[in-house]
Amino acid sequence: MRLHRLFIPLIAIVVFSLDQITKHLVTTNLELNRSWYPFPFLKPLFALTYIHNTGAAFGILQNQNLFFTVIAIVVIAFILVSLRSTPSPDPVFALSMGLMLGGACGNLADRLRYSYVIDFIHFKFWAISNLADVSISLGVVLLGYFLLFRVPPSAIKDTSTPVHEPSPSPAADTRSDDP
Repeated sequence: MRLHRLFIPLIAIVVFSLDQITKHLVTTNLELNRSWYPFPFLKPLFALTYIHNTGAAFGILQNQNLFFTVIAIVVIAFILVSLRSTPSPDPVFALSMGLMLGGACGNLADRLRYSYVIDFIHFKFWAISNLADVSISLGVVLLGYFLLFRVPPSAIKDTSTPVHEPSPSPAADTRSDDP
């Protein structure tokens, strides 16, 4: 077994574990819909705010737990299938997959257990999120970087069909050489 085959699940397990541990700490130490400012000098920018999110980022599509559960399962399955079909992924690709897999599993665990996701990371200029969300976002950014800058041009297969114009037959040439 190659190192990358261990690296991806290891990253996913670390992300999942940290996500679940931090959510447990928040639920046992903060009241629902209350904020705590661990760094008072950052109060205008950052807090830990415990909420239950029944939707997606920015509170969209509230109360769609079944929809998001199915989406998470499909994403997890897609990542697992793509990893099995990739012989030796680039380290950046492997890291991005591990981050997204761990984050998707973390939020899926919440949805299956509670029918909502526990969010608590509150940057005042952004939506309230959690470590799973941060990992998924970072994984997507790394995947974009990989696709834009690390995929060698020779690895991109041209699947387009070349356009061939029919060549005119000599008998069909009706042009006259006369002016």
